[in-house]
Amino acid sequence: MRKILSFVIGLCMALFIGYTIYNDLTVVKVNNVIEKEDFFVLLEDMKLREIQDYMYIEDQIYFSASFMQEYVDRDMFIDEAESVVIITDGNNVGRFYPDNMSGTMNGKEILLVSPLKAVEKVIYIPYNLLKEIYRENLEFNWNTNSLVIDFMGYDYIEGEIIEETSIYASPHNRSASIGKSLPKGERVVIFSEEGSWFKVRTNEGLVGYASGDSILIEYGKNRFKRSIDVEDESSSMEKEIINLTWDYTYGPMRNIETVPDMQGVNVIAPTWFDISDEEGNIFNKGNLDNSILYRNAGYEIWPAVTNSFDPEMTSIFLRSSKSREKIINDLLELYKYYQADGINIDFENIYYEDRDYLTQFVRELYPVFKYHGMTVSMDVTAISTSPNWSMVYDRERLQQSLDYVVLMAYDQHWASSPVAGSVAEYWWVEESVSRLLEQVPPGKLVLGMPFYSRVWDVNNDGVSSQAVTMKTALEFIDKNEIETVWDEISQQYYGEMVVGETTRKIWLEDKNSLYYKVSLVHKYNLAGIATWRKGFEIPSIWESLDGYLN
Repeated sequence: MRKILSFVIGLCMALFIGYTIYNDLTVVKVNNVIEKEDFFVLLEDMKLREIQDYMYIEDQIYFSASFMQEYVDRDMFIDEAESVVIITDGNNVGRFYPDNMSGTMNGKEILLVSPLKAVEKVIYIPYNLLKEIYRENLEFNWNTNSLVIDFMGYDYIEGEIIEETSIYASPHNRSASIGKSLPKGERVVIFSEEGSWFKVRTNEGLVGYASGDSILIEYGKNRFKRSIDVEDESSSMEKEIINLTWDYTYGPMRNIETVPDMQGVNVIAPTWFDISDEEGNIFNKGNLDNSILYRNAGYEIWPAVTNSFDPEMTSIFLRSSKSREKIINDLLELYKYYQADGINIDFENIYYEDRDYLTQFVRELYPVFKYHGMTVSMDVTAISTSPNWSMVYDRERLQQSLDYVVLMAYDQHWASSPVAGSVAEYWWVEESVSRLLEQVPPGKLVLGMPFYSRVWDVNNDGVSSQAVTMKTALEFIDKNEIETVWDEISQQYYGEMVVGETTRKIWLEDKNSLYYKVSLVHKYNLAGIATWRKGFEIPSIWESLDGYLN
């Protein structure tokens, strides 16, 4: 029922947008203000340049996509190679093509009376389309000789003219005056203060400088333009703490007869999908029977999709708008078929040069999956200086198009690390959380933790390691009668043994080390935890983690 309702709402929205665009367009066609030679356009106090920023095409006003991208919507995506403009927000992804009488909104076709235009390789967007798409962001005010555009969601300080005055091109009365003098009582918008002068905008859209002696303004505000604080209702809602575990499968998942007992776990993320080639084909390892079993047992299913960790292949499909759209649509059909409740994006090892394309992929995917009632999460590594493995994530922009950001707080010392050490020392995990919180709200941050340790061999030839499950780690310690000691720095038990010229070391991940990691959820009010991975645990760990969380 929820998905049917979402579909009906989305279809009505698409029809409404198309209808509104059509009706607004007829207004612009007959609006003779744009035929005046002295007509101009302002964005706040900035006068737009004709041709570079806007132009008239067939008696209508169009804005250049590059201008809109630079000054209005940095997330507007202009694909010159494939000649498409993609506009995204948290609810919609729209695709529009020059000289095409239709576009798409969340994959549904909408008809346009007036298409985008390409003039000397510059793409221009009709006023009516922008007005509808940005109706919650921009306010368009038509005057006798001007169109004034302001941002919604901001307070602009106003002033009242207390004695007749002129406005000037520069902040001194020796400069040229602009327009007619302003009568007493007229209201103006104040943008800045320069000495004893204020930069103002009149009701007709003229911008210049007026003497401070002639204006009465509100004092006590420390900014001339300030954002209006609007409470995010979703952030104030009580949410269930996420307790996710990844269920790894090498190939097509076999049927399970019963759902395993995992006390406290509420989300299963089976690793079912891999983008397998540069055309965007998807290797499918899903199992519908298992999905139904898990969901009937009360678990949500957020299957993971990877980029096969192939940077060259990933670069090719990320840089193609058509490929991104194909992948998103194909994934959507798979996730609907498997009755998924959400998606977990696990894209790793990506060229830093593809950073913005990765963000764009997520921005395009998010509205489509949300439209169908699914939760969207993405895995990111700890912040570091590694271009492909860390810097490629624009975490601050990504979180704007995600419900949850899952921090993979493990592999501090990875398999081929030149130095032996813990998979996830407490201090490193906390530092990773703290740094990420500068870019991601705590209510979106899920802490990923390991169910594995590494056994290290250190000798004159170097350092090597082997990942071991919780059970294997305990057996290794018992079999070799290793005496472990509590390490206050890592908040883990540490043990070692000497075999010939080799020292074997282990930092143990168990209920004790995980207790301290889970405590960070409460300390920083995080959204929950994720564990890598199901099958690496000992059975009692589920009860321990549930107790720590709740």
